[in-house]
Amino acid sequence: MDLICQWLSSNLDIIFFIYGLAFVIMGITVLLQPKIETEFKLVHILWLLAAFGITHGINEFLDMWGIIKGRNPVLDVVRWFILTISFILLFEFGRQLFRINCHKYPTWLKNLAKLLVCWIWPLAVISISVFGLLSPDFWTIGSILSRYILGFPGGCLTSAGFVLYLKYEKEKLQPLKVNKYFFQAASLFLVYGVLSGLVVPKGNFFPANWLNTDSFFLRVKIPVQVFRAICAVGSSVAVVGMLGIFRTQLKEQLERDIGEWKQAKEQLKESEQRFETIFEGMTDGILLVDIESKKFYIGNKMICQMLGYSIEEIKNLRVMDIHPKEELPYVLKQFERQAKNMIELAKDIPVKRKDGSIFYSDVNSATITLAGKTYLLGIFRDITERKKMEEQREDLIKELKQNQELLNKQNQELDDARRAIKNVAKDLMVAKQALEQQKGALESINRELDDFTYIVSHDLKEPLRSIDAFSKFVVDDYREKLGEEGFNYLERIRINAGRMQSLIEDLLEISRIERKKYPFVEIKAEELIREVSQRLEYAIKQKNAQLVVADNLPVIFCDRVRLTEVFINLVSNAVKFADKPAPLIEIGCRDKNPFYEFYIKDNGPGIEERYFNKVFEIFQRLGKREDHEGTGAGLTIAKKVVEMHKGRIWLESKVGEGTTFYFTISQRKELIIGRKKIGEMLVEKKLVTEEEVKQALNEQHKMI
Repeated sequence: MDLICQWLSSNLDIIFFIYGLAFVIMGITVLLQPKIETEFKLVHILWLLAAFGITHGINEFLDMWGIIKGRNPVLDVVRWFILTISFILLFEFGRQLFRINCHKYPTWLKNLAKLLVCWIWPLAVISISVFGLLSPDFWTIGSILSRYILGFPGGCLTSAGFVLYLKYEKEKLQPLKVNKYFFQAASLFLVYGVLSGLVVPKGNFFPANWLNTDSFFLRVKIPVQVFRAICAVGSSVAVVGMLGIFRTQLKEQLERDIGEWKQAKEQLKESEQRFETIFEGMTDGILLVDIESKKFYIGNKMICQMLGYSIEEIKNLRVMDIHPKEELPYVLKQFERQAKNMIELAKDIPVKRKDGSIFYSDVNSATITLAGKTYLLGIFRDITERKKMEEQREDLIKELKQNQELLNKQNQELDDARRAIKNVAKDLMVAKQALEQQKGALESINRELDDFTYIVSHDLKEPLRSIDAFSKFVVDDYREKLGEEGFNYLERIRINAGRMQSLIEDLLEISRIERKKYPFVEIKAEELIREVSQRLEYAIKQKNAQLVVADNLPVIFCDRVRLTEVFINLVSNAVKFADKPAPLIEIGCRDKNPFYEFYIKDNGPGIEERYFNKVFEIFQRLGKREDHEGTGAGLTIAKKVVEMHKGRIWLESKVGEGTTFYFTISQRKELIIGRKKIGEMLVEKKLVTEEEVKQALNEQHKMI
C-alpha cells in the first residue's frame, strides 16, 4: 500500500493527465452527440457542461505542465484564468439545471431557485479578482477563492440539479433506463465539488490553513488529485450514459422516419402510376423544360403526336427548336414571363412541327421543383382550327363594317351632293350678280388709276426733270458768275429733285403691289437667290463682301417678281450699310411648318432695338441722307410683299455685331391664294371639270 501511495505521489503528472483527459473526453462527447428536436430542456444547457469539461481538462494539462517544467508567473496567471473560467461554466450549468423545472418545485424550493440570479457569478469573479490582486501570491489566493466561491457551489448545484431533474422528469426518463446515470452523476459531482472546491492549496487563512491538499495527503496518504481523477472519470462515464436519452430518441426517430419513408415510397409509387396514367392519357401536349438551359426534360405521347418527334428526340431539343425563327423573340419573351410566374397563359404561340409545318397553341404553365432544380411545365392546346374560325369571323365582321361604312359614306355623299348642287346654284346666281357689279366698279377704278398713273408719271415727273435740266444748264453756262455759294444751291436743287423723283417712283411701286399682281408659281428658292446675286454682283464686289447661301433651300409657291425684289432689297441694304473690311452676308431657310422661315444675316453696324419697328414705316431712314442713297421705302415694300404671301417680317440685331432679317412664306398654297373657291368645290364634287373652272377663271381675269 505504501508503494502505491509513494508511486502516486511521485507520478502526479500522470494523474493530472488522466484527470484532464477524462474531462476533455466528456466535453467533446457532449458536443458531438447528435441532439434532435427533443422535449428534454436539458439539451439547451449541455453546452455549458461540455465547455466546463474541455476548459477544466485543459487546466489539468497545464497543472501537469507545471509539475514537469516548474512554475512561472505567466503560467500561473493562465492556469488561474482557465480554472476560473471552468468553474464559472460549472457554476452556471448547475444554476440553470437547478432552475430548469422550478415551476414544478414546492414553494420553499421555488423561492430558493429565485435567489440563484444570473449576476451571482460575475459578482463572484469580481470579488476573486480584487482579493487576488490585493494578496502577495495572486495565483494561490485566486485559485483558493475560485474553488471556494465557484467550484464548491458549482459542484453542489450540479449534483442537486441532476437529482431534481430526475425527480420532476421521472415519467419521461423512466422508460429510457438512465436513472442510474443521473444518480451517479449527482453523487460524483457532489464529491468532486467537495474535493475540488474545499480541498485547496495551502493558504495562510482559515479554512485553507486547516483543510488543504497537504493536510489531506497527511491524513489519507493519497494525493487528493487521485480522487478527483476518479470522480472525473466516473462523472464522464455518467454523463455519457445520460446522453443515451438522445441516442434512444434518435433511434426511435430514425425508426419512425424509416417507417414514414417506406410509407411515402409506396404512396409515391402509387402517385407516379396515377400521374403516368393521367400524363400519358391527356388530350393536351405536355412538356417539362429546364428553365436555365431551355432544354426539354420529358413530354407525353400527345406532344409527340403534335410535334412529330419521338420522346427521345424531344429530350434532345430546346425551346428554340420547336418555334419559327422569326417568332422567337415573342416566344422567348412569353417563356421568360411564364418562368418568372408573371403570367400563366401564353396565347397564340406558333409551334413548328418536325416537317416544318406550323400550328398555333395556347400554352398554360406552372413552375415546379425536382431534385432542387426548377422546371417549367407547359401544357399545349392546339388552337389552329379555332384560330382559323376566329380569323374568318373577324374577316366577316371587318367586311361587314367596311360595307356598312361604305354605304353610310355613299349616302352621306349623296346628301352632300344634293345640298351642294342647291348651294352652288344659289352661289352662281349671287356670284353672277356680284361679278356684274364688280365689273362696273373695277372698270371705273382702273380708269381712275390709269389717270392717276399718267398724272404722276407725266405731270409730276416732267416738272422735276425740267428743274433738274435747267439747273444743270445754269451750272454749265453761268458757273463762274454764280460763285461757290450759288453753285451749291443749284446742286442741292438737283439732288432734291432727284430724291423727289425717287419718292414718286417708290409711291408708284407701293400702289402697284396690290393693283398689279404677277402669277404665283412654284420655284426653287435657289433660283431666286442666284438672280439676286447676279443683279447685285457689282455692289457686292465693290464692297468686297462675301455672300454665303445655305444648301437645300426649299421649293416655294410665290410671286416670283415681288419676292425677288424682297431679297434684293434686304441684301442690298446689308451691302450698302456694311462697315467691316470683309462684310459677310448669309442667306438661309428653316422649316417651321406650316411656314418656311428665311433669314438674311450680316455682320454690319447693327440697329438699336428702339428702331426695330420704325424701319418698316414708309420713308423712315436711320442714317443721314447724304451718307447712303435711297428713299427709305424699301423695307415698307418688302413688308407688303411678305404680307401678300401671308407671312410676316421682323429683325433681330445687336449694335456692333450685325443684323438678321427674318420673313416667312406659307408652305400651303391655299393660305396664300385664299380658301377654296366655288370652282374647287364643284371639282371635288365632280360636278364640273378642272379645265372648265380654269377657263371660267381666265374669263373673269380678262373682265377685271
